[in-house]
Amino acid sequence: MIETILDHAVHPRYLNAQSQVLDLGANYGLFAKATTARFGCRCLAVEPSPEPFAAVSETPLISKVQAAAAAKSGMAPFHIAPDSIFSSLYGTSEVVRVIEVRAFSLPELFELVETEAA
Repeated sequence: MIETILDHAVHPRYLNAQSQVLDLGANYGLFAKATTARFGCRCLAVEPSPEPFAAVSETPLISKVQAAAAAKSGMAPFHIAPDSIFSSLYGTSEVVRVIEVRAFSLPELFELVETEAA
């Protein structure tokens, strides 16, 4: 049976204390916090926007990295919108500023999850 945690669909059958969760676009870390509390799993919160990233609380189960998920690694322009939910690597109509952020490919992010677990 599928559960919803903060508008994210998860399948609890596959989540437990041995699980590793990759929270891409972690924003303020609320999903990471709720998921680790519910399942006792470890979570890597990935958030490129400075203000939300700073607010993500690291715990023994939550690690964080200020970066974006992208097709390839390197530096990338990140467009910050007035509401952090609308910030992205792609320009939007309402951009407050553009900053350069680290970008990681999905395979690289999986490696980061494994490194954090070790």
